[in-house]
Amino acid sequence: MVDPNRGLKTDIIKNHEFKLPSEQDLSNTKEVLRLADDITDYNRHILGREKKLAKAKGDTKGEAKFDTEIKALAAYRDRLRLLAEGHNQLTEPKIGKSLQLKMCGD
Repeated sequence: MVDPNRGLKTDIIKNHEFKLPSEQDLSNTKEVLRLADDITDYNRHILGREKKLAKAKGDTKGEAKFDTEIKALAAYRDRLRLLAEGHNQLTEPKIGKSLQLKMCGD
């Protein structure tokens, strides 16, 4: 039994309107990996820009807030990649025939 949300800052993930790992369809690996790439772009272009603006204004609290959010979404991205890879290994015909990754709440 796997809790894919364990250790993640789920409130930050939800505030940025992303689905939690437990809500993802891991059988659609391409879509999960595309989402991981989208998170990288979001961190770099959206949150990175906001962090730079806060830094330019001398707003250290704002800068720290965006830094925390960027790190939380990076951890989320890494978890998605890990879950997609694990799902592929479990469903690979030679290794995990008919095995499924069971999530908490399923």
